[in-house]
Amino acid sequence: MEKAGGIDGLHAAFYKQGDLGSDGVWDIWRVEGPAFVWHFRGARPVHAYVHVGLLGESTR
Repeated sequence: MEKAGGIDGLHAAFYKQGDLGSDGVWDIWRVEGPAFVWHFRGARPVHAYVHVGLLGESTR
């Protein structure tokens, strides 16, 4: 991760769709960077996906 910008190279994204219980709390969010993705979905069952790749590696 350090070669891909370290912690400063990450950003957070929150998504309004899929709001459980219409409570205004974001239930889907991601921490993303050039070589890192952490996706969290709070719907039951809870899912969390982490991808750590090499710089320049495609996630597709």
